[in-house]
Amino acid sequence: MRHLRVDLENLAESNENIRHVVFARRNSHVVVMALGPGNATGDSASNGDRFVYVVEGVGEIHLPFWAGKVRKYGAVCIPAGMVHNFVNTGDKEMKLFTVASPPECPARTIEAASAIASDTVLRAHSDLWGRGCGLFESSRQDEL
Repeated sequence: MRHLRVDLENLAESNENIRHVVFARRNSHVVVMALGPGNATGDSASNGDRFVYVVEGVGEIHLPFWAGKVRKYGAVCIPAGMVHNFVNTGDKEMKLFTVASPPECPARTIEAASAIASDTVLRAHSDLWGRGCGLFESSRQDEL
């Protein structure tokens, strides 16, 4: 894929996967995410800067020096190397998208909601991928 042209807000709203990498190139990637009520992304740190935009829902972001509320239309810029965790504190799914540079996940990586059934699986997933990439990689080009 050479470029991405998409209604990112609608794509994020319709996404039912925990993570879905919709675009990844040498310098950046775009991921849409869905967190169920009470679920969290888990503590992670990126090798590059990350921009996160909340499309739907409410939650919290936890950083080493600060924790605060996030909600629809809110954005957070996270510097490289900073540990962060998003938690859905609402009673509906929280939908977001993130843009990161440099990229950390291959294109079309999908982490389905059923794949993360417990915190134990989430920890194993983080250890396996190291930087929070998904568990499944789609081989279908048309899924984007």
